[in-house]
Amino acid sequence: NRRDKIGDIKTTVRTNLGETWLLCNGASFSATEYPELAAIMQPSDGVANQLSASSLLIKGIAYYNGTWVAVGYNENNLPYVYTTTDPTGTWTGKQLSTGMYYLYDVACYNGTWVAIGSTGGGWPYICTTTDPMGTWTGRQLDSSYSTRLYGVACYNGTWVAAGYQAGSN
Repeated sequence: NRRDKIGDIKTTVRTNLGETWLLCNGASFSATEYPELAAIMQPSDGVANQLSASSLLIKGIAYYNGTWVAVGYNENNLPYVYTTTDPTGTWTGKQLSTGMYYLYDVACYNGTWVAIGSTGGGWPYICTTTDPMGTWTGRQLDSSYSTRLYGVACYNGTWVAAGYQAGSN
């Protein structure tokens, strides 16, 4: 039997994760309560030191064809993208100037990168590129409601974004 290891990330539709799993949502956790997880999450010369020193909140990370891309925003809610080919090495970052404020997730399919988030008013926003350190083309999505997009994925060319609509349960 294969046994899950500390630090493994799983996806599920369950809302009750039980006592052995933590929700992977960017929230902090107690190093005293979870010492084994804390040991493997220690900052190194890679993304953790660089991004925390820059006051960035990283919300999403994806890998495609040798490139890691991390997205998030800073204390002024301005969107940032960081890339590397070695997650324990140096990350190169840039601020996006797409009209978006918050970046929550990123995914890639066949060389097309998609990042999702929202404007300052909470309207859904999407931006795309084929070069993560190049130009990102963005636009606000049509919506009758304030909707924040928090997750994006692609399977066989079909893109799906998930989020939360203000005022809904």
